[in-house]
Amino acid sequence: MATLNTGEFEKIVITDAGRAMISGARDDNNITFTRIALGDGQIESPDDIFTLTAIKNECLSVPIVSKTDIADGQMRLEFRLNNSEIETGFTFREIGIMAHMADGIEQLYAYTYAKNPTQIYDKNTPIQERIIYADIVVGNSENINIILDLSNTYARMQDIADHNTDPTAHKTGIAGN
Repeated sequence: MATLNTGEFEKIVITDAGRAMISGARDDNNITFTRIALGDGQIESPDDIFTLTAIKNECLSVPIVSKTDIADGQMRLEFRLNNSEIETGFTFREIGIMAHMADGIEQLYAYTYAKNPTQIYDKNTPIQERIIYADIVVGNSENINIILDLSNTYARMQDIADHNTDPTAHKTGIAGN
């Protein structure tokens, strides 16, 4: 099994479309985060990022598997990367956070790219799955929805440790227990 270096990515930038979504969410509209787009496209200039509505060249779409509210209008999205379904390998350069408002038109909310990308091999060369976190700004809106795919979710050792130290984790709500 090959190991996977996930590259060295720049900070995540909120696109113009993402800023419009944040503004709309303040007006009682919901932002729905749908998925993560991964690709091998190249940008000409960092200033080009703001006007993107999709990543430059999408090679793989992965679900969001969890979200954590951080603080001060920030959220952490978790996704997992493996190559079990990749028919053709690619140079992993782009990560795009995809979302939509009530109109349902999915657009690029946030984007980052790797100055030092890595190769994602096709499924014939299995790689270790990587858990990747993307911290994004969502503003002070409470009108945030996340489409989570829990079909491939499993507990990590830290999840079990957190559960076992939570004083409410084993309460059943039944009197006497």
